[in-house]
Amino acid sequence: MHAPRACDARAQARADGEDAAGRAGGDSGCDPALVAVLLRLREAAVDARGAPWSLAKLAKRAGMPMSALRRALTRLDAAGVTETIVREDGTGCAALTAQGRQWCDALFGGGAAARGGDA
Repeated sequence: MHAPRACDARAQARADGEDAAGRAGGDSGCDPALVAVLLRLREAAVDARGAPWSLAKLAKRAGMPMSALRRALTRLDAAGVTETIVREDGTGCAALTAQGRQWCDALFGGGAAARGGDA
């Protein structure tokens, strides 16, 4: 299964002169919300504690409203890239799946580099 059309952020950023979140000029075809969520979930995956981040923490770190975060996570969950748990009270958490970690490593660079280790 392939991931949603977020784009190969590294190649696109080089081609368009944009950063990984798709900011700057031009229409890169990247969905900045998906890229922002993927970057934050990747950060959570390499966090020393290793626990999934709450939806509130993800929304704050990604700089987006909860509704936009939930829409992005719905798309990423459908692609098998993330797993989101939402409780009856509306709270929840999200994390990358194994496939999602591999996909993010391919998009944004190797996992060892993301953890501050040697590649």
